[in-house]
Amino acid sequence: METTKKNIESANGVKNATAEVGKVIVATVPPVTTKAEESTPSTTPPTPKSEKKSKPKSEAQRKAEELQKEMERKQKELAECLKVLEAKKELSAKRTKFIETLDQINTAEEVLNEDDTFEVSNYRLIFASSGAPSFREENIFKISNRELLLHFVDFIRDKINKKIAEIEAELVK
Repeated sequence: METTKKNIESANGVKNATAEVGKVIVATVPPVTTKAEESTPSTTPPTPKSEKKSKPKSEAQRKAEELQKEMERKQKELAECLKVLEAKKELSAKRTKFIETLDQINTAEEVLNEDDTFEVSNYRLIFASSGAPSFREENIFKISNRELLLHFVDFIRDKINKKIAEIEAELVK
């Protein structure tokens, strides 16, 4: 039994001695330096690796924030461009409708110029009132005089051409 106690005590002593020697060895090992560090005089102690890793993270975070801001700015620009594009698309649709109406007016003018009667039967300008209670239009008056209709065609053509010019100027902006 005594031998067992002695063996245990000696084993504990060896463990303690080994631990102390390990501490001494770790404490006396010089730090590893790179060639760049050897060539430059060391005025400041080397920074721990954890601090080196934090700087690139902050730079990466800063770059990420800058990229995020850039992306948000570009998204706002894109939204504005889309609004402008939608407005121009609407203007283009109106312009197309005016041009179609202008073609119909030109066709009507050709037909009116071929006919030389006082009142024409092909075309009529009708002013009507459409009341909600009756759900049908009530004619107030009709114009079928060729000269008045030609005058109206000229007047409307001028108005449509002016409006098309305004729309085209807006589209060019």
